[in-house]
Order: sequence, then C-alpha cells, then structure tokens
Amino acid sequence: MDIAQAIIMALQVWGIIGAVVASAFLTVGIDRIDEDARGAYVLRPLLIPGVLRIWPLVRWRWCRIETQAAPGPRVTGPYAPATASPSSR
Repeated sequence: MDIAQAIIMALQVWGIIGAVVASAFLTVGIDRIDEDARGAYVLRPLLIPGVLRIWPLVRWRWCRIETQAAPGPRVTGPYAPATASPSSR
C-alpha cells in the first residue's frame, strides 16, 4: 500500500466515524444539550458537513456536557449555568 492509498483509507475511516457521530448527535444529542434546537429540523442537515469534519470535538463536548448535566439540571448551552455561592449572598 502506498502513501496515497493510506491517506485515502484514513479519510474514509474518518468520514465513516463522522457519519455515525453526526447521525447520533443530530437525532438524539442536539435535543439533549440545546433546548433551543428542539423542533429545528430544517437546521440539522446544514450541520452534517461540519460534524463530519470535527466529530472528535463534537463527541468530546457532547460527552462532557452530558456527564455534567447528569446529577443536576440540564445544561442548555456551551457553559453550565452560573450558580450563586453561599458566601456571595
């Protein structure tokens, strides 16, 4: 196998994994991490090319937000909601 075939195979694997992540994220995940995206079905096909390219970042952020949101309230954006500390009252 020469270098060109190895590069093409790596891009195909990247694309296949990206397609799996994109389909899971755009059908299930986006509703769970962003309440404003609920019902926005026209927007989702537009996100497919971006998710295919940066799927490791999408998966990392999705897992990070889901684990932060598990014990407490749902996270609705890229940052957890600010809570007032008892000492600031």
